[in-house]
Amino acid sequence: MGLSYVGPAATDTHDLVTLEYIQKVFTSVNMLQSQVDSLINTGLSGFVTVAYLTALVANNADKSFVDAGDATRLKLAQIGQPNGIVPLDDNGKVPVANINMVANQRFPQPFYSPEDYNAANVAATGATAQTLYTCPVPDPGFTYKLLVFGEVDTETSLDGAFSRIWVAVGSPTGPMVAVGAGQAETYKVAAQTAFGSRSNADYSDLYTVPPGMVAGDKFDIVLVGPGGGGRDAAIPLVGGGGLHGAWYGITLTYGVDFPTSVTQFGITVGGGGPNNTTGHPTSVTVPGYVNSPLTAPGGGPGAQIIGMASVGESAPSVNFNGNTYPGGTGGNPAAGIDLLGHPASDAQGYGSGGGGGGLWFTVGGYGSSGAVWITAISEAAGGGMPRGPAAVVPYALNAQSALSGASTLYVRAQASTTTGNPTVTATTVKPNLWVCPIPVYPDGGISYPDTVRLAAHGQLVADAHQTDY
Repeated sequence: MGLSYVGPAATDTHDLVTLEYIQKVFTSVNMLQSQVDSLINTGLSGFVTVAYLTALVANNADKSFVDAGDATRLKLAQIGQPNGIVPLDDNGKVPVANINMVANQRFPQPFYSPEDYNAANVAATGATAQTLYTCPVPDPGFTYKLLVFGEVDTETSLDGAFSRIWVAVGSPTGPMVAVGAGQAETYKVAAQTAFGSRSNADYSDLYTVPPGMVAGDKFDIVLVGPGGGGRDAAIPLVGGGGLHGAWYGITLTYGVDFPTSVTQFGITVGGGGPNNTTGHPTSVTVPGYVNSPLTAPGGGPGAQIIGMASVGESAPSVNFNGNTYPGGTGGNPAAGIDLLGHPASDAQGYGSGGGGGGLWFTVGGYGSSGAVWITAISEAAGGGMPRGPAAVVPYALNAQSALSGASTLYVRAQASTTTGNPTVTATTVKPNLWVCPIPVYPDGGISYPDTVRLAAHGQLVADAHQTDY
């Protein structure tokens, strides 16, 4: 079958191609559908859809949102206006005209401390208070009350006693503006050892130092001499009662008054004096102590007197360093005229005199024996009196009277009790005092919020010093 050509007339035989040729050419240059899809995806990857843009625009601030935010901002037009913004002057400070305060407003001064404290230890004994040091208070320029904190290092000489500290203004006995208390002395006390014959013969023994005593520990040694014998009667005279023996007490320090190598004391207890006789002395021998032996003389005999025979002297009980030591009771005299010569009665207890002899030939009674008590005191701190700070805190401000002008504070110390006559010693270890004048307004009130803040500050300062004590 022949070919039928359709188209423009060919001008050259080379213008004619076969269908097969054309199909081959198209196949080599045309792209596949997958290639077209890939090119479209790659070319459009940096573009977004309308839905994506719409979602983003929804998060933008609109006019109402911006207006609401502006309403919360401070505006320059509000500076210096009522209920507006506080202005600042050229120095960056709030002008006085813009400060809402009364014309007589005053502010507490900062805490300050005195320049000088007690240069040496100060001791106060018994009921007698001592001034440790004074602190000048300059005129703050307004009527004021005083907020005072401090601490004083103290020690006491008697078990159970503690130091009392107070700060007076104007004079040592002036109004109190601050108070404080130290710690009570605490001892470990060995069992008290007593020596007494309760007879008419002298008695000797040894005292052994308890184990565990170290240098700095104490020994309270108390002695009483025996009573004297009552005097015999001799017509026309009668006998007087014997006299009581003498008391003697002392505190010795181990390793100071005598060496720690000493482990025993010698004891001699005088027997009660027979009739007409002085009692023998009672003594304690402490090796190495310069004033050894310690001695309590015995009482003398009664005298012959006109009239009625007398009772022997009773030895009083005594208190030494808080401990009571018993005396005794004097003997009774012989009764009236005793043709048989019966004696007067002997004294009882310790250190008392015998009764005197009555008329005719009655004899006087025996005095009672002496005695020795030794108490070993081991300090709680292992020797030496333990000490510590007495914290000083303000006295109630509403109880203070208002002050004006300059004044002076007196820091005083005293023992908590007069029993046993203890001594309180204020040492030179880190004494401190912090003083703050608080303004008093014309109505008599003070700025309590400021006072509370200052009190808290003062306590923090005291606590900081306490931890560094």
